[in-house]
Amino acid sequence: MEKNIDEIKISSSTNLQLTSSHLYIKTKKIPYASIFLDDIINIETSKLDKIFSSGFWAIIGLISSIILWQILPESNILNFILIILIFFSIFFVFDFFVKPEGMLLKITSSNSIYEIKMEIDKKKILNFINQLENNRKNTIYSRLNNNFRNYPSS
Repeated sequence: MEKNIDEIKISSSTNLQLTSSHLYIKTKKIPYASIFLDDIINIETSKLDKIFSSGFWAIIGLISSIILWQILPESNILNFILIILIFFSIFFVFDFFVKPEGMLLKITSSNSIYEIKMEIDKKKILNFINQLENNRKNTIYSRLNNNFRNYPSS
């Protein structure tokens, strides 16, 4: 029976589970993957760039609301629409600045390469990666490929 060492839930559909001899990956693209810790060759992390779409829409909304307020005639409905436009623009500004930095975890094994995008707490990710590295280094490799070493080969 394998001992469950650590588990990290990245999103509702992405989950990583570390046991004493395996790393289990569950994502949308990969419904279930099991990697032996012996087979892991390399683990890389890199910083994901922020997506500037929400910041872009915030700037467009603020500029357009100011221009429309200056150009269009005064009316209660127009003022209400402009206030709603400014509210959504400010929401996009907060979304852009408050959203945590994402990381890309790239696990290279002897069979394939797994790329997992993560946007959760950086300390949790680094703690999980440190445990994965420690368990990978402490795995006892088999010295013999042949399980029947005392039996004659012919």
